[in-house]
Amino acid sequence: MINSNPSHLVGQQVTLVGVAYDAHSGAMLLLSDETPVYISGLDCWDDEWDRKKLQVSGTLKRKELAPDPEVNAAGEVSHGMLGSSLVIHDATWDEA
Repeated sequence: MINSNPSHLVGQQVTLVGVAYDAHSGAMLLLSDETPVYISGLDCWDDEWDRKKLQVSGTLKRKELAPDPEVNAAGEVSHGMLGSSLVIHDATWDEA
């Protein structure tokens, strides 16, 4: 089981351990080194899982979850996320 940045395992089946949280971009698992890994297709955790330590298994991929932020002429920054994020597809989970 992996509890820190799994970027080197993109494209592989993984089992990650972290704490379940909800974010603007959907449900995520926050690993011990504060790496967020989003759960594909899951908008938010049920109360049963939210803020609990979980192990999540599935295929690790990278995906752009939101457009890059833009700055207008007035210097105002739009909402968004830079680059791609780690996402687990076909995820299954249980308490760790």
